[in-house]
Amino acid sequence: MKRSLRVWLSVDRGGLVTAQLIARGATFVRFAVSATSEDAALDELESLILRAVEADADALQPFEWTEELRTGQVVVEVRPQTMAGKRPVIGKERIPITFSYAFAELGGDGAGYFVGVPRFGWSFVLEDLGMAAEVLRQTLSTDLAGESARSVFDFREVKDERVLAWTPKKLARKNARVDPLEGCFDTLSAVAEDWTELARAGKLGAHYGQVPSATMDALFARERKPSLLLVGPAGVGKTAWVRELSRRAPRGDDPRWEPRVWSTSADRIMAGMQYLGMWEQRCLDLVAELAGEGHYLHVDHLIGLTRTRTNASSIADLLLPALEAGELQLLGEATESELGELGARAPRLLACFQQVHLAPPAPEALAKMIQERAARTQTPWRIGDEATRRLLRHLTLFRRDHAFPGKAFAFLGWLDAERPSAPRELQLPDVDRQFCRWSGLPERIVSDDVRGDADAIAEVLAARVVGQPAACAAAARVLSRFKAGIQDPEKPLGNLLFVGPTGVGKTELAKEIARFLFGSPSRMVRLDMSEYMLAHSAARLLADERGADSLAQRVSREPLSLILLDEIEKAHPAAFDVLLGALGEGRLTTASGRLVDLRMTLIVMTSNLGADAVHVGFGAPETDARDARAAVLAHFRPELVNRLDEIVPFEALSSGSLRQIVELELDAAAAREGLTRRNLRLVVEPAVKERLAGLGYHPKYGARPLKRVIEELVMTPVAVEIARRPKLADATLRVALAADRVTLTIR
Repeated sequence: MKRSLRVWLSVDRGGLVTAQLIARGATFVRFAVSATSEDAALDELESLILRAVEADADALQPFEWTEELRTGQVVVEVRPQTMAGKRPVIGKERIPITFSYAFAELGGDGAGYFVGVPRFGWSFVLEDLGMAAEVLRQTLSTDLAGESARSVFDFREVKDERVLAWTPKKLARKNARVDPLEGCFDTLSAVAEDWTELARAGKLGAHYGQVPSATMDALFARERKPSLLLVGPAGVGKTAWVRELSRRAPRGDDPRWEPRVWSTSADRIMAGMQYLGMWEQRCLDLVAELAGEGHYLHVDHLIGLTRTRTNASSIADLLLPALEAGELQLLGEATESELGELGARAPRLLACFQQVHLAPPAPEALAKMIQERAARTQTPWRIGDEATRRLLRHLTLFRRDHAFPGKAFAFLGWLDAERPSAPRELQLPDVDRQFCRWSGLPERIVSDDVRGDADAIAEVLAARVVGQPAACAAAARVLSRFKAGIQDPEKPLGNLLFVGPTGVGKTELAKEIARFLFGSPSRMVRLDMSEYMLAHSAARLLADERGADSLAQRVSREPLSLILLDEIEKAHPAAFDVLLGALGEGRLTTASGRLVDLRMTLIVMTSNLGADAVHVGFGAPETDARDARAAVLAHFRPELVNRLDEIVPFEALSSGSLRQIVELELDAAAAREGLTRRNLRLVVEPAVKERLAGLGYHPKYGARPLKRVIEELVMTPVAVEIARRPKLADATLRVALAADRVTLTIR
């Protein structure tokens, strides 16, 4: 492998840039300069290096690296020196100071880890990288103990420190040559990224936890490399595995023959291919460029290559001959379900791969990875053992759509952006609160301190869904199982069928469930199933081409949501076939074979079946419920009915319920921004409320006309009056009934 220099760049709060070479070990020579900009500092450093090399050709040997250096951070609490009378003493005040350090794995497995603090010129070789934070805290605390307060605060002024892989320009010019890869991989460069080159530039992120170094090194050592299929759930680390493999790609004497990892996708291969034959030619060009080169081509979703394009062909069909001949090596990714789909759809393609199954790490290993990440990144948070266990529990119960460690790192990445004013440790309530902000789940779902039995949940739902106590109780039973964490982990959170007349609160209850579960009624994917009455329209549920707004796409964008399927009985039986997998196994397979996880959704279907048996004033809801269930069993296939958690019948609204709904709607109207901003108070007299309740109900449409009636008789006159008097404020708007007419007066 070729050697190169590593520069430690630091910027203080005044903007002064310091650049110094990082030595591999102890040396008496130091290359360090300061300037007002990074470019100026590197120019000065280069001049210093050139003078040293002219005097001693081997001057740079102690500073040449083949390993990749990365950066980490550690927070140290220092007790600075103070004065007690005329005597200097170490004070009791603690000042947190964040230090950056550089580290690299030396040689191969078991060779140890280099850890250095360029600011102080210290370096260590550690057996285990997990020791770095502890060793650095001990060393730095000891060295800085008793420093004066002014001296300690000087250390806090560095605001940015990082490692730069660098070759001096004038030295590079001496060996300047034409890019050896120029013209060799034109098609590949257009559709893929060279991850090996990105890794060498330090732009491929970091890897946490154990690395299968021997396995990866052995892959590149083989004369005939196998194609690999990484199998595991989303978030388990398949892409991270490929990135680490890219970091370990060896460098040869001739860059034209260096093995590399290129990353692409089916969408990138197809991008811009508008005319007949264009994408086929691109695939053939890719094969020609890669054949026999020893490079790996990484594809994030292998199943995407099997999607039929034009002429009943797929990308996989064009790559298959080269794969079977061993001329082309692929690195593919697939989930377990996608693996089964590949076996059925493309068995010849699957036979070309050696499978590598990845499993989520054990809890102990995962906790260690989280602590390692905290030590190596610029995170302002400290997460203790109890807080880590609480976080892992929340992620296990409430984010089943992704696996560990990916979902843990996704949360921690989001948390890093929520920077506190000073480094602090997360307490258990902090974990609950921050997890709720990240996931969108309300604290009443996540926290153990909030009551979550079925009766309490039903009470919350019934506060806004009037006249449907039995329906609220049925929905609450399903929600309480989720709150307790005892629902079936391989199904959606719940499958509910709401049946009953139009306008009695089915959609309103769905909105309230979304509010209770996910914090907002907007967290709802709503589909009108009357739009799926034809056999071919069912395919629109699974469309995933660019720009599609299908059920699959919308759930992919928001995996924690309520799915509302209105008027389900109007859908074609082909749509029911699609929904069987969603209801039973919590998943959908898109048109391209991609899996969509629905296990963190709650599915609500509405239907008017049996509505003819429900009438106002019957007073026999149990009879209505039996009739509604009978209508459902008569219409739907048994395999769909058997996947339902609850068939929830809705009662017709009584006159008392209508008056309560009027109160709720008027309260919502009075809270509109146009009134509150002007401090206008809306008062509606009882006689008007009775009139609204009478006009807002229809035997066929239930209470649906009510909102329109309130807009016409109450809110429109209010809007007219505000438009007539733009400066109207601090007044009471009284709506009354006079001479059988609704009137508005202002006081």
